Amino acid sequence: MTRHARFTAVIALGFLGAFVWLGAPSTVQADGTKVFVGAGNPLGLHPMPPVPQPPSRPSWQPRFGPYPYAYSAPVWPSGYWSYVWVPQVYTAWVLIPGDFGADGSWIDAHYEPRTYQSGYYQQVWVGAVPPSP
Repeated sequence: MTRHARFTAVIALGFLGAFVWLGAPSTVQADGTKVFVGAGNPLGLHPMPPVPQPPSRPSWQPRFGPYPYAYSAPVWPSGYWSYVWVPQVYTAWVLIPGDFGADGSWIDAHYEPRTYQSGYYQQVWVGAVPPSP
């Protein structure tokens, strides 16, 4: 007997045993009335709770506002975004190597300051009123 067949047999016997032990509901006729034997709750188990039902759709009527609908268009400020060049100047010390001068004399290596120019573009609002965030 395979493992699957044994498992199926055990399950079937378990259901049969539970059916017999709990008492199969049967009807017996006595004077034209039906009596249910074994249909009670022998283990004192609580009945199953009711199945929750989905909420019913609320009945509502759509509300309509005054006609015509009041819609205010966005107010655009007068102006525009632009870019402005912000110059920057900085000084750096540079090593000047030793060399011969114009008159033939030797000039020793030394440091001297050099200025360099740079900058960046800054975004600015061009207009009368800046936009509110």
